Amino acid sequence: MTNRAAPGFAGFLFAAIALALSSGARAADPHIDRVERLGTNLITIHFDTDANRVYVLQYCAEIPSTNWIDHTEIGATPFPNHYVLVDTITNSNVRLYRLRATP
Repeated sequence: MTNRAAPGFAGFLFAAIALALSSGARAADPHIDRVERLGTNLITIHFDTDANRVYVLQYCAEIPSTNWIDHTEIGATPFPNHYVLVDTITNSNVRLYRLRATP
């Protein structure tokens, strides 16, 4: 016995997916998943990206800050991805990170 979907279900599913892709649904807000220590003087910074967006990882030494410094820029790609960037631990007591994205 074969397992068949109800007639028209596949067309409905395709239409729902096409509508979701073309509706201009808002992309997820960029966020850093985690920061981990790597050895004695490095850290890794993990985050996911959406397709067709440019991401910039920035850092500063205090909050509030108007002096965010670009660490790494990741250009837009046609597919989502997961990134792990490496940074060195500095002599500063604090280093704060943020992830910015442009549509």
